[in-house]
Amino acid sequence: MKLDKSLGDAWECIRDDKTTSNWMLVAPTSDGKGAELVGKGTDGLATFVSKLDEKKVLFGGFRCRAVDDRGTTKSVRAKFVFVTWLGSKVSAVQRARCGTLRSEFQKLFDGNHISVQTSDLDDLSEKELVAKLQASTGAHKPTGYEFDGNDNQTGLTAGETSEVKAAEPVASTPPPQPDSPKKSTSTAGLSPADLWEEIKNDKTTTHWLIITYDGKDISTSEVQKQGTSGLADMVKQFDPELVQFAGLKCKAIDDRGSVKSVRNKFIFISWVGPNVKPMQRARVSAHKADVQQKIITGSHISIHTSDPADLNEKDLIQQLQSSTGAHKPTGYDFSGLEAGSGSAPPVAEKKPEPEAPAAPKEEKKEEKPKEEEKPKEEEKPKEEEKKEEEKPAPAPPAPAAPAAPAKPAPKAGGAPPPPPPPMPADFMERISGPKNDDDAKQQEARAALFKQLAQGTDITKGLRKVSDSEKRHKNRDENEVGKATDFAELEKKKAARQEELEKKKAAAAGKTVVKKEPKIALEGKAWKIENVCGTRMEKKHEKLEDANMTHSIHVTDCENMLLEITSPKINSVICSDCKNVGIMMAAVVSSVEVSKGMKIEVQATGKLPSFILDRCNEVMLYTTKESRDVEITSCASACVNVTFTDEKDDDADPIEKPLPEQFVTRITYTADGVPKATTVPMEHAG
Repeated sequence: MKLDKSLGDAWECIRDDKTTSNWMLVAPTSDGKGAELVGKGTDGLATFVSKLDEKKVLFGGFRCRAVDDRGTTKSVRAKFVFVTWLGSKVSAVQRARCGTLRSEFQKLFDGNHISVQTSDLDDLSEKELVAKLQASTGAHKPTGYEFDGNDNQTGLTAGETSEVKAAEPVASTPPPQPDSPKKSTSTAGLSPADLWEEIKNDKTTTHWLIITYDGKDISTSEVQKQGTSGLADMVKQFDPELVQFAGLKCKAIDDRGSVKSVRNKFIFISWVGPNVKPMQRARVSAHKADVQQKIITGSHISIHTSDPADLNEKDLIQQLQSSTGAHKPTGYDFSGLEAGSGSAPPVAEKKPEPEAPAAPKEEKKEEKPKEEEKPKEEEKPKEEEKKEEEKPAPAPPAPAAPAAPAKPAPKAGGAPPPPPPPMPADFMERISGPKNDDDAKQQEARAALFKQLAQGTDITKGLRKVSDSEKRHKNRDENEVGKATDFAELEKKKAARQEELEKKKAAAAGKTVVKKEPKIALEGKAWKIENVCGTRMEKKHEKLEDANMTHSIHVTDCENMLLEITSPKINSVICSDCKNVGIMMAAVVSSVEVSKGMKIEVQATGKLPSFILDRCNEVMLYTTKESRDVEITSCASACVNVTFTDEKDDDADPIEKPLPEQFVTRITYTADGVPKATTVPMEHAG
């Protein structure tokens, strides 16, 4: 994909805190080879969300502000969010292409602190975004965030942009402050996720960890290496024969002379050794996302590499600087030593000139006399008038009266100009008289409206002043800021909203909604599995152990479920009206039928004679050596794929074949003139 340079310039404009633009949206072109700008603006998150179209795939980014108000000290820093929007009415083909396009557009929207991929506007609410932004930070978290698009905030200014170098190792560790938590040196028995949380929250002296797993399931991950030293020692631990994931904590030092701050930055590294097998290498992309979401969370940058040379300080500094806003740190420390306040040597050589601080003082001294002179000039005419009144009137003709002092110009932000003169009461009657009772009522309403408009500024006297306690941006719940997202609670809320929506639709149609209870029971020779539902984050896992080769399995109205049939052989399987359901089985005597299904996965480890599809979308069939001769019949189904294993090499990549969706029908005639239709799949050349 080739992206126009103007799009990159538009994003750089948003990343510059000196500009008012704070969001932009782009859409891929129809041929998938370019992109076009959908919109950009200055109004913040609300306007950004309003531009999202449920029929399109869009990529965008916006700037918000992280406010850290500690009473005597307040800092405001820019944060950037990358959004991948998949409209609810986007076709399955477009959704399939989105994975490739997203990586290209993420390069365009570089330097983002978090990325969000969603089809639900609730995921772009302030509450959800605040939780993700807080999770991406270290132990020192901002006290609030602002998404309104108003950049006129104290502290949101571009810092110095002098050349950044790696911070020198700290010579000595200062004694801990009385109120600072003691750091543990023992991490034995901690899981990888718990150890990383200890590192993020500065509760341990460990600065990095490396985890490994069995190459198939990320739940088997364990801590392989950990250390209190710096980057150089961690890089030596990577194994060319393994897939490893690592998390590293470094220090971002911002030294501005009189003010110095030290903040933690976190780096996620996915290491694929150069000698790793192709099959295992192919699984890394899926496992990498799971590790970032469940174990090594909240990283500022992510690096995928097989070469230790990519993990040098210069390249890491460049990527860390790209992930920040206009206010950039002056140095970074990768040594692994604790950088205490005032103990680290200055990083940036450039210091402010001695004349710079004196300039504001001189301006203030010059401004004071000017402010004092204004009231004197205003009082002078009054004093002259008093003196002239005290003087006796002379005999000759009285001299001309002194000129009145000029009226000062109205100050900016004062009272509005007076309203125009009111219109005549019979103005509407002059235009056209009432023709009937309705016209008379309309004219009375117009006359009342113009009478109110003629009041001028008095029209606002009846309005009530809004107190600070009623303003949303001044009354944010501090308990919610920094709180981890409870996905189970979100699922419950979405389920409640869906249930309420169904009730409204049923009420409009004159029906009643009855919530059906889950059911798993044997009726005759058929197992009935109905209304079993899990969540998007965690599928409901059901095992069926009592079935035999005379039983058929009927799965109906299930969602987010994994059904595992442990019996060695069953008669048949029928799945209808299900969504996001997986079915695992051994051998089938008759067939597997799926109708009106969405996101269905079927795996047969034994013999499977027939696989039938009717009005399905996004179906995946996994076969083995025993089930590879399956006969597939499909009707009105899309995005159907079949996966085969390589008989010669078990470690080889599986072969995936899509079922055709487009067909060509040709009409031919026999010697007797009878028409005959021949249909074949469409073949694309090139």
